[in-house]
Amino acid sequence: MPQPPEHESPTTLESRQSKIDFAAVEFPSDVLSVKRLRTIFPELFEQGRLKDGFGHFFYPIGGENPGHLVRLNDLLSAERMVAEYTFVRALETNPNEILDAECHECADLARKELEPLYQEFKLADSPETARLLIRHVAEQGEQQGVRAKCCIR
Repeated sequence: MPQPPEHESPTTLESRQSKIDFAAVEFPSDVLSVKRLRTIFPELFEQGRLKDGFGHFFYPIGGENPGHLVRLNDLLSAERMVAEYTFVRALETNPNEILDAECHECADLARKELEPLYQEFKLADSPETARLLIRHVAEQGEQQGVRAKCCIR
């Protein structure tokens, strides 16, 4: 998952008063449950535990590469990046003063990554459905930005 660029200018998003309220956004990943994860990754849940005493989904053993946890983190991060990006675009009169080319690329990449991630985690059953979910996340960020812009004026 790409990381948003770090800016040194005093006009960064972090220095602004208005920030997106992630708690108010209904992310598709909010419906993920242990039961759903068990159906997606049965090999990580449905094994006997007498031998090692550990479940493997949330507690990778040794040098194992916890790809499923990396992808879960990518899913959560990409959703928030899309929402925040559209929030800033709606909030700012001149969004390109805050969002440079790298920010635009990160947001585009986040959108592209979400499509297969939504399908992998059974949040979408097709690319089309995934795109609808991505659009919904983006719209929520934009709506918050529009509301915040009205309050600043």
